[in-house]
Amino acid sequence: MLAIGLAFITQSGLGTSAIGSPMWVFSVLTSLSFGMWNFIFNVAFVVLQWVLLRKDFPLWYWIQIPIAMFFSGILDLTMNLLAPYVPQQYQARLLFLFAGVFIVAVGVAFEVATSKYFLPGEGIVSAIAKVGGWPFPKVKVIFDVSLVAFAIVASLLLFGRVEGVREGTVIAAVFTGVIVGWIQRPIDAAYAWFVGAPPSDAESR
Repeated sequence: MLAIGLAFITQSGLGTSAIGSPMWVFSVLTSLSFGMWNFIFNVAFVVLQWVLLRKDFPLWYWIQIPIAMFFSGILDLTMNLLAPYVPQQYQARLLFLFAGVFIVAVGVAFEVATSKYFLPGEGIVSAIAKVGGWPFPKVKVIFDVSLVAFAIVASLLLFGRVEGVREGTVIAAVFTGVIVGWIQRPIDAAYAWFVGAPPSDAESR
């Protein structure tokens, strides 16, 4: 779900997502694909989780690495599948963009509700939120905006122009966290009802 949403956002042509913006910059710089750079960054995010959580980092969290590998493959595949259907009109591109933002937000909310099998991009946000005692949606917004700033600086230094960061990136950075905040409680409740267990601690975020 997250890979599909990211592909929609990127293929809108209005800038990639916040979390994808640094990866897009490096994919333009090198011959490695967007999906491959996603995998490289995701491995780094897992290592950062381990550094932050230390003894609270469960052994099974390392499963994020093979999941990230699968995610990267789906991302590259979806990018290629969507390429022939990218709309040309600006209004249609905005719809493409917002569809991607919503898909990503739903995927993030389900990850938080289950409290397991995080993709590293959300896992690192969860780790920061846990260590700092901050709400997940707020940390998500700050984290995404920080990645956008990094991508802008990196692209200016590398190319002398901004790559992959446009109005769509800002929209995705702000509204992904906002939408997660709106839908997290009902998704927590739905997940708890489905598994017949109390909602995860994500509901308090």
